[in-house]
Amino acid sequence: MQDSKEKQCLIFVRNNANDTADRIEAYAKKSGMKVVETIFNTDKKAVERLRYYIERDVIICVLVRDVVDISMELNEIKAVMTLAAEHGISINAESRGYEPALISYE
Repeated sequence: MQDSKEKQCLIFVRNNANDTADRIEAYAKKSGMKVVETIFNTDKKAVERLRYYIERDVIICVLVRDVVDISMELNEIKAVMTLAAEHGISINAESRGYEPALISYE
């Protein structure tokens, strides 16, 4: 399965953030990544869909503008980031120069 997810990413942005999505998609393509899907965070189902991709190991990273685009709830952000780490998937934030976002367990 490793070969099928090589260089595949998921983009996750806030609702109605079309310009942000376009900008991140352009970065992904420039970096040689295939965008599996761009998810707009419109409701709880968006985070469920994000979890779906992480749990199935079909991507190598999630590209976001900032981790707060995942959720405004710190516990939910930590849960998603922990799940991603368990699956070897990084969450890379544009606000950090696309470096992997880090989670504090304090």
